[in-house]
Amino acid sequence: MKKDKKNINKKQEIKVVWNKQNGDVTITWPLGVGTYSDAYLMNSIFNEFILNEFDRRDYDLSTIKFSISPKKKSDRFSSTRKKRKSGFQGVN
Repeated sequence: MKKDKKNINKKQEIKVVWNKQNGDVTITWPLGVGTYSDAYLMNSIFNEFILNEFDRRDYDLSTIKFSISPKKKSDRFSSTRKKRKSGFQGVN
């Protein structure tokens, strides 16, 4: 079965969207090496000051949508890593 590269990139995106229940942004990030720190960086960008400033300027915060995808050949993300063959040989 051939993997859909477009779909893989969608799964690997860092996304920022408005959460109506919490009244705040929600940040989701992919599994991989260092991706939590990438999400933390995004959180520092979409901080309370920025959100309050856009609200003060009459922007509708519930329309916030931001996403960014990894480069095609990155191996930081779990679904883009090459499968490695184990060197372990089972005992019969």
